[in-house]
Amino acid sequence: MKHRRPFRLTALSERAKFVLLWVEGMTTTDIAREMDVSANTVSRWIKRWKLEGNVNTRPRLGRPYIKRSQLMEGVQRFHQLWSHYHYIHPLSITDHKANFSFSWI
Repeated sequence: MKHRRPFRLTALSERAKFVLLWVEGMTTTDIAREMDVSANTVSRWIKRWKLEGNVNTRPRLGRPYIKRSQLMEGVQRFHQLWSHYHYIHPLSITDHKANFSFSWI
């Protein structure tokens, strides 16, 4: 019974070694055994090298990841600016019976 290896990122040096060993004549199965990765991983990176001539990762699409600490700094800065320009002290928010939800943070 085959066991499944846990997911891990493949380093650039490993990807380059896949290609080097393959060019030297090793099979993808032998490379996979020697490097302790799946044959599918080796095949995928060799295919990328054949098509694109490199084994670099591609740029990710979508919005960049923002750390929670960066998000909180932005929220605090927004609050400071908002309070400054609207002259409302944070403690007086309860006096105005405002109901705020922070579920989006």
